[in-house]
Amino acid sequence: MNKSALVNQLIAIKEAKLQQTKDALAAAHAAATDEQSVPETQYDTLGLEASYLALGQSKRLAELTANVVGLKQYSPRDFCNDDEISPGAVITFEQLDIQYFLCPYSSGEMLQGDKVVAISPDSPIGTEIQGLVTGDELTFPNQTIPREIIRIE
Repeated sequence: MNKSALVNQLIAIKEAKLQQTKDALAAAHAAATDEQSVPETQYDTLGLEASYLALGQSKRLAELTANVVGLKQYSPRDFCNDDEISPGAVITFEQLDIQYFLCPYSSGEMLQGDKVVAISPDSPIGTEIQGLVTGDELTFPNQTIPREIIRIE
């Protein structure tokens, strides 16, 4: 598995989200400062709502910027089947057509034509999977059948 390609694809996805967030922030800022947003009565909250939206978008922009910077510096190590799962591992489960890439700065992005999902080490699955090895089993949320780990890369 070419993990550099996975990271580069994640960077491209995050940069696209970053641009969308910049555009949304600009629109929210414009709405918050528009002269039509000046309240006419105490119940007119359009400007206030737009300012809250702009604040949320600015926080999202900072988070995405940090993610992109972190991903550009991230270099996942190679794993073998004897290693414990930790960030950077690509995990294959029995009877699943999808692999999981445990990567900081990720949040469920689908990669390589929906064949790999990037999960955060802080996610519920990411937290449970860390420290497991080949042959261990994991029961996914909303499933009753445990899945065996058959490969760690």
